[in-house]
Amino acid sequence: MILDTTAGTCILGSNFDKLITMYRDSEHEDYPHCTVGKLWHHADWLLLNVDDEITRYYASIIKQRFSIDLHWKSKWGAHVSVIRGEALPNPEKWGRDEGREIKIYYTHQVYTNADHWWVNVISEELADIRTSYGLPPEKKFFHLTVGRTL
Repeated sequence: MILDTTAGTCILGSNFDKLITMYRDSEHEDYPHCTVGKLWHHADWLLLNVDDEITRYYASIIKQRFSIDLHWKSKWGAHVSVIRGEALPNPEKWGRDEGREIKIYYTHQVYTNADHWWVNVISEELADIRTSYGLPPEKKFFHLTVGRTL
């Protein structure tokens, strides 16, 4: 269901009792979709868990458009990898962000290297979290994996 609102926002679904929305603003015009996810730690990874419906949706579009089946259901669910097992210069802070809600913006364009499919994500908050652990900020760009080619 899509519901247009007066601010140019479309409600696309729910995520952790939040709304997945599509924005049309000048600051994020290349990243028109927005969602909220929750941070969680798994061993030495920090992940932002988002609604599985996002990856399911894009996998279904790829199937319809290109007849390509994707394995879209990750063992960790739909997520953005913030820290990927990297050695932390500031490890004493590890775990302090557990459960924190973060807003991300993502593109509608799906990218592939023939094995993996993803949409680009932008988040200054995620870049700031990386910096707080002493890691490079990734220039605030991340990705949300849609799936792997079967």
